[in-house]
Amino acid sequence: MGNQKTELQIEIIGRIKNMRQQNGISQKDMADYLDVTAGEIGNIESLKYKNKYTLKHLMLISKHLHVSIGELLFDKDHIREDVDAILERIVEYLG
Repeated sequence: MGNQKTELQIEIIGRIKNMRQQNGISQKDMADYLDVTAGEIGNIESLKYKNKYTLKHLMLISKHLHVSIGELLFDKDHIREDVDAILERIVEYLG
């Protein structure tokens, strides 16, 4: 099947996965919070599938992890909080 995610999607999903794990949140817990199945979270976090978080998911995750959308979208050395940069990153992520 190969990698069906873009580099940006892999980066952002990986960052969210790390935050999830650092906060002791299981895939099942995240799935329950987002109202999806644990299998869906597994597919999102896997390189084998094209599944990714939706914009609604990103908003809910930022609230659940108590971080800004900018912290989800940009690495810690390049966090941006201005609306234009965030919107550009979201559009690029969603493809």
